[in-house]
Amino acid sequence: MALSDLVVRQAWAAEKTYNLPDTDGPSLVVAPTGDKSWHLRYYWLGKQKRISQGNHPEIGLREARALRDEARALLAKGNNPHTDRKQKRHAVKLASDCTFKAVYYAWVEHRSKELKTGRNGTLSQIKRIFGKDVLPTQEKMSIYDIRRHQLLGVLARIEKRKAFTTAEKVRTWLRQLFRYALVVVKGMESNPATDLDVVAKPTSPCIPPALAKPIVVTPNNVSITFQRLSQVPLPPAYAPEPVVSAIQLEREEMLAMYESPSNLPVPLFEKLARKSKDQINREMKAGKLLPISLGNRGQHVPDWQLVPLKHKLTQVLMNQCPYADSWELYRMPTRPHPDLGNRATIDVITATNVPAIVRAILGTHQPHAGAHEAAESQSVPEQVRQSIRRMMDDALVVAGVNRLSIRYGCIRSRWMHPSHPPHPCALACNRAMNRSSGGAMATSLGRSKQVVMTADATAKGRAMTSRC
Repeated sequence: MALSDLVVRQAWAAEKTYNLPDTDGPSLVVAPTGDKSWHLRYYWLGKQKRISQGNHPEIGLREARALRDEARALLAKGNNPHTDRKQKRHAVKLASDCTFKAVYYAWVEHRSKELKTGRNGTLSQIKRIFGKDVLPTQEKMSIYDIRRHQLLGVLARIEKRKAFTTAEKVRTWLRQLFRYALVVVKGMESNPATDLDVVAKPTSPCIPPALAKPIVVTPNNVSITFQRLSQVPLPPAYAPEPVVSAIQLEREEMLAMYESPSNLPVPLFEKLARKSKDQINREMKAGKLLPISLGNRGQHVPDWQLVPLKHKLTQVLMNQCPYADSWELYRMPTRPHPDLGNRATIDVITATNVPAIVRAILGTHQPHAGAHEAAESQSVPEQVRQSIRRMMDDALVVAGVNRLSIRYGCIRSRWMHPSHPPHPCALACNRAMNRSSGGAMATSLGRSKQVVMTADATAKGRAMTSRC
C-alpha cells in the first residue's frame, strides 16, 4: 500500500513500535515516543538488510522515495548501499580532517627532523614563503579537492612580481608535500603538483651591462684633453688556450695504458692463469710477476704474461734492472724499437730470438742509466768526497784499535792473574793502549794531529805484543 503525506503526518505513537510500509521497500517506523524515521529493506547476498534513510519531517515522503531509487540503482550495479554510505561518510570526515593546512603542518614537522633551523635555513624559508604565498588561499581547502590549476594560480602570482627563484622553490616544495600526502593521507591517488615546471615562465637571460663610452672633457683655454674611461673591463680579444704540462701528458698516457684492454684486473688475471689469489700475490712480492698500478685504482697485470715465453722475458728484465720501477719495466718491451721496424719487442719475440731481444731492450735502456749515474757523480762536490774519504780512513784506524784491544785483553787475562806478577810487556801494552784509545777518541772529534799519534801508538802496541 502506498503512503501519502496525510497518512504520514497523522501517524500517532502507540505502546509499541510499528511500521507503515510503502511500495518497493521503504517504510515509516513510528516509535512509542512519537519519533518517526524512514527505513529501507533490501536483500544482499540472499540476506535481508535494513538501512536508515533519515528522520521525519526532515526527510519527507518524496525524499524517502528518491533515496529508495538511489539504493535500488546501487543494488543493480552490484554495490551494497550500506557500504557505499559508510565510504561516503568516511570521505567527508577525511576531507574535513585532511585540509591543506593540516597536511602542510604534518609535512613541515616531518621535514624539521632533517633540516637545520636558522634564520636563512631551508625550514625557515618554507614557513615564511608558504605563510605569505600559499596558505592564504589554500589552507581551508581539502587536500582531495586541490587541483593543478589552483597551484598554477599560486605560482602565477609569485611570478607576476618577478620572484622567479621563489617560484622555483615553491614548485619543488609543493611536489614534495603532495608526495608526502600520497603516502600519509588515505585515499590520495594522484599528485597535482607534478609537471608544474612545464609551464613555468622562462627567466630572462643574464645580459652583461653595456660598455660605457668614454667621455671626453676638454677644459677651456687648455690644449690638454682629459678622457674618463669606463669602469667595466673590456672583454678579452681571445681566450687563452689551456697549457698542458709534460707531467699531465705523461699521466694521461699512463692512464690510457692502465685502462687498456690488454691490462687485466688481478681477479680476471687469476681466473685466466688458473691460480689462486695467494699465488698471484706471492709471485708479485717475489718479483716473478709484473703488475702496474695508478693511484688507488688497484693493480692491473699485462695479459701477455699469460704466455710463458713473454713471461720469461719479463722476469729477465726484472732481474737485469732491479732498480727500475714497474712502469719503466712495462715500457721496455712495449716501446716501439727502431731496429724492429718500430714494432714492440713483446710482439716479435720467439723462442730463437730471446737473447737478441734482451740485448736490444737493455741496449736502449743502458744510456739512460749511465746518464743518471753521471748526473749523480757530477752533483757531488769534490770537498764532500775528500771529507768522506777522511772519515773512512779514521773509521779504519778505530777498527784497528778495537782489534788490538781484543788481543791485548787476551794477553792481560793470562798475565794479570793474581798468582803472577805484572809482566813488563803487559805494562807497556797497557800504556800504549791507553794512548791509542785516547787518540781514537780525538779522531772522532776531527783532530788530525791525534790521528798520527793514534797510528804510532797502535804500531808500538803491535810491535811490543809481537816481541812478547
